[in-house]
Amino acid sequence: MAAGLSIDYAQRRATVNGEQVELTATEYAVLHEMAANAPRVLTHSALLHRVWGPERVGEPWLVRDVVKRLRRKLGDDAGSPEYIFTEPRVGYRMPAGQTEA
Repeated sequence: MAAGLSIDYAQRRATVNGEQVELTATEYAVLHEMAANAPRVLTHSALLHRVWGPERVGEPWLVRDVVKRLRRKLGDDAGSPEYIFTEPRVGYRMPAGQTEA
């Protein structure tokens, strides 16, 4: 995984450079969706539907809020990202080559 990020899907854990990152269930779900679909861009609507369900589609602020928290917890910089890339007015993606721990 990119620059020290590792996701253990079986244990539902993420680590950065060997240090466990404490994630909420929603944060983990968003990270899992992006990593599992890397390097494809996931739209705000797709993430909303997959993580929150169809009743929340149309509320992209939910995704932005969780991605902001994920970046902070992972030590990722939105201006020069390593893990989560923004596709303006579309959604988010992770780089290719994401693998399971």
